[in-house]
Amino acid sequence: MEVIVLIGLPGSGKSTWASNYPCTGKKVVLASDDDLIEPTTGVYWWTRERVDQAHKNVMLQFIDHLQAEDVDLVILDNTNTRLEFVAPYLFVASAFEVKVRLIHIKHDVRDSLARNRHGVNSGRHADMERNLTYMLEHWPEDFQPIEVVEI
Repeated sequence: MEVIVLIGLPGSGKSTWASNYPCTGKKVVLASDDDLIEPTTGVYWWTRERVDQAHKNVMLQFIDHLQAEDVDLVILDNTNTRLEFVAPYLFVASAFEVKVRLIHIKHDVRDSLARNRHGVNSGRHADMERNLTYMLEHWPEDFQPIEVVEI
């Protein structure tokens, strides 16, 4: 089994990359955004409480899939713009002795803002960009390196 943790701004192409990433076995893509889409209307509805619960749900699903014998690849498709968002997945995967790749999906910031499908406003997008830049510049040396894929 392999785990890929995606890192990138909203609209950078993470979901597209995840859906197109080849896998000869069973691939599971987990995204907290999936829990933020209202099932009856299909409308994306973000609140702090909903996003916190969505992240808890993704972590529980992540643990379940790490234990599953029929899963070959788990891709975590969240923004992961801060170390405290990434680290829990690294620690859990390590506890299950599962290899993790960290992949930063890099895209032009202006384009990613324009094409983010959940309406993240420019101020929030800029905050996320600052967080991501800080994280990348201060990535702990004892953690695995982050691969960069430019789209």
